[in-house]
Amino acid sequence: MWGVVSGVQGLVMRVFIFLLAVLVPMMATAAERSDSPETRLRLVEIELKTLKDSAKDEATRVETRLLDRVGHLESSLSQQNSHLDHVLAQLNLSIAIGGIFIAAVALLGAWKAVLVAKAEARDALQDMKDKIDSVSAEVEVRLNDIREWHTEVMAKAAEIKAADIPTEKLTPAQQATIVIAAQQAAAKPEAERSEIDHWAMAKQAILAGDSGKAAGHLADADERNPWTWVLRARVKFSQGDWAGALRDGNSALQLSRKQQDRRQEGLALEVLEACHSARGEWAQAKAVGMETLQIRRELVAIDPGDPRQRLNLVVSLFRLADSCLALTEMTEARGYATEAVAICQALHDDNPDSVDPLDQLALSHALLGTVCMQEKKWTEAKAALTEAMRIRQGLQRSDPANTEWLRHLALCWNRLGLIARAEQDLPQARACAVEYRVLTERLASLDPRNAKWQADVAYARRDNADCDWQLGHLEIAQAGYLAAIQRLEGLEGQGKLSAEAKILLEECRRKLAGLEMQMAAEDDV
Repeated sequence: MWGVVSGVQGLVMRVFIFLLAVLVPMMATAAERSDSPETRLRLVEIELKTLKDSAKDEATRVETRLLDRVGHLESSLSQQNSHLDHVLAQLNLSIAIGGIFIAAVALLGAWKAVLVAKAEARDALQDMKDKIDSVSAEVEVRLNDIREWHTEVMAKAAEIKAADIPTEKLTPAQQATIVIAAQQAAAKPEAERSEIDHWAMAKQAILAGDSGKAAGHLADADERNPWTWVLRARVKFSQGDWAGALRDGNSALQLSRKQQDRRQEGLALEVLEACHSARGEWAQAKAVGMETLQIRRELVAIDPGDPRQRLNLVVSLFRLADSCLALTEMTEARGYATEAVAICQALHDDNPDSVDPLDQLALSHALLGTVCMQEKKWTEAKAALTEAMRIRQGLQRSDPANTEWLRHLALCWNRLGLIARAEQDLPQARACAVEYRVLTERLASLDPRNAKWQADVAYARRDNADCDWQLGHLEIAQAGYLAAIQRLEGLEGQGKLSAEAKILLEECRRKLAGLEMQMAAEDDV
């Protein structure tokens, strides 16, 4: 636009210069003429008019040309704008088409990738499905195996329950069966637990030395069965509840007699005998023991080939021998102990790989050694107890968690320590007493409610104190007597002190008084 304006200004300047060039010479010419002023003026007017018309015409032509040129320029500019708009429209269209093409190419690529991914996913899912089907079949096979195994375990547990094997006589395999059965029973809802479930859970608690938990499991057991009352009585006996154990034992005895079940009757009598022994009622204990022995002999006569019945007979012989020892009836005690050794040795010879006969053989040797100690036959006693110790240590290595075996091993150390003291071998006696104390304290820590195990610790403390006193370790001996007295007084406060433990408490108090008198005398010196 600025170019058009500049062109018009230049054209006007040229017209002005042209007029000056024409008018100046004409005016000079007119001045040189000698005509009259009017004539000259007239001529000048005519020329001016002519020039004016010519200039006007020229201006018109110039304006026309300028307008034409401006119109042409505007038309050209409009055409260029239209062309530019067309170009831009084509360019936008091209860009849009290019974008669409690019997007389409990308979309096609993505779609192809999706198809590939779908194909891969389909193959992977099919492979996974095949694996799941294979694993499902394998799991179903395993579940069937587990169901069969569960049924087998519960059947074995039922056999153990039917035999009513005392806890201390269970083999490691039988203990493992009970533990597994108890675990399976614990996984069931309370409403779905059966009689065998409650029995297995109670037995497992007894094996673990948790008499409180055992009592809790037995609270839901079937009270129509004598074994329920026998187990309850055994748990209460272990807790030092002699009166409660007697009540439950009598309930078991009444039920078994009502049901005419001689085997259960023998088990009930066995519990009652233990209760009388704990209360120091040795005559009553012996009477009940004789009745129990009679039943056991009858059952052996019915089935002589059943090793379980013969082992139960051995238990009755053990208990009778203990009662006879307390009553100082040494001849009977030795007879029962000797018969027990012979039966256990025969059972072990028949089945050397069985643990039960070997365990009972160790007990029978320990019993015989105790009888010999009462008779002051130290050499024979030491031989019997050493054999019991050898067997017991082998069993303990095979099952370190067996608490009954651990207690019997501790008692062997106790008896050997007493023999060493009788032979005036005080260092050996003290070494045995230390082993005895370590094992009893380990047991007592497992079940603080077990009155028998707590009393065993007091016996061990007494033995250690006796040795220390004789060796001149007076302050150590004093601490030992005080520890024994403290533990026994704790049991006494709970009403769980047996007759034998009461005698031990008085002995420890008497010895502590004598020791302190000696210590005071030595201080005075």
